[in-house]
Amino acid sequence: MRAPDGPWARDDSAAAAFENATRSCRGINTFSAEVGVAGRSGGTRLRGRLVAGFERPGRARLEGVAPFGAPLFILAARDNRAVLLLPRERRVLTGESTEDVLEALTGLKRSADDLLALMGGCVIGTPQPAGGSRNLSGWLSVEVRPGLSVFLRREGAEWRLTRAIQRESGAAASSWMVEYGEFLSGFPALIRLREQSAAPAVPSGDTELTLRVSQRDVNVTIPDQAFDLTVPPGYVPMTLDELRGRGPLADTTATPRR
Repeated sequence: MRAPDGPWARDDSAAAAFENATRSCRGINTFSAEVGVAGRSGGTRLRGRLVAGFERPGRARLEGVAPFGAPLFILAARDNRAVLLLPRERRVLTGESTEDVLEALTGLKRSADDLLALMGGCVIGTPQPAGGSRNLSGWLSVEVRPGLSVFLRREGAEWRLTRAIQRESGAAASSWMVEYGEFLSGFPALIRLREQSAAPAVPSGDTELTLRVSQRDVNVTIPDQAFDLTVPPGYVPMTLDELRGRGPLADTTATPRR
């Protein structure tokens, strides 16, 4: 994944093309789907299947589906504060932000609304397009927040947002890229994402994921109680660091790297 090649020249139609290309995903209020996850975060391979539900603003529910028996985990979030249950280990994590819990699970530090936007095809929850440009191959580029550029290409009569690249500066910053494919009814079914640490001495911070989205429902009522979790008796509290060390989506069938 990389940005389309330049040179680029200013194109005043690019921002309007972005608005048209993202009309469907910007109109999402609720979103539910099954999501296949495969890839790696740092040195850990990840594989699993999620049942996901979102409602703007700031609500999310994710369940890690096991081949049989209890879920691997259940996460419920409101106002970007999350509760996470590990039913098989009878552990619970509370009091942390949705971003931090999602990062520990998947390597992606995203709010509930940004994860919804990522899976819906808008990349981030609150894009603010500011001008744009076009290259010789006909790609359009639009900056939707400082350092974040999205790239659109025409498919028939429509513009399609197919790539995005975030470039950040600073010793602790990271850069990330998204690629969308296999569109159905205006929404992507295939999402590839790569995040890379800005510090080359810390390659373990890199994350590469492929998400396959199916059974999608948009703007269908999700029961309000789906975003709440009651902690059953006997669950033992855990810390965010403990979760990072035992991510429930770790692929235990993978052969360790040497």
